[in-house]
Amino acid sequence: MDKFDNSEELIKVLVNMVTGKLHQGKTLERILSESGMAGVSIYSRVEIRARVLYQLGERGTSSEQLTAALAGFIAAYPVFRWSELRYRFTSNIEHEIEAVLHRLKYTSRYLEQEQEYVWAPKRMWTTRVKKSLQQRTQLGDPAYFDFLCNYPANLLLDNLRKQ
Repeated sequence: MDKFDNSEELIKVLVNMVTGKLHQGKTLERILSESGMAGVSIYSRVEIRARVLYQLGERGTSSEQLTAALAGFIAAYPVFRWSELRYRFTSNIEHEIEAVLHRLKYTSRYLEQEQEYVWAPKRMWTTRVKKSLQQRTQLGDPAYFDFLCNYPANLLLDNLRKQ
């Protein structure tokens, strides 16, 4: 997967920035987008978000319940993007999630048109994976999608809403 250097110093700076701006009514995703994360892959963005949430005290699904929770997620979404998984499992440790997915006979593949890693059963053909993703809406909310795609906040609309 993507090898973005999300070192502890970067995470500490982002946590300080987030804690300083959360009281302003901005979402975590908006604060991180405004922090200058332009050009960073979707995978790196969701992993940085997960580490910031973890440092802020959100612990996600416990390790004991992770296998059952992932099995439930897979039952609802047999093929999924890594960002969708991270939307549901916000701050769990990446390696724990991947280990459970491998035990459940899942594998990841990078799909260019998705611009991120997609997880599916090992024996599923890539064409079937693509069709499965096209047949359903993406899991998440608009603020999360804006964060993933690095869309700049529409300041004009925000200013009009405040008036």
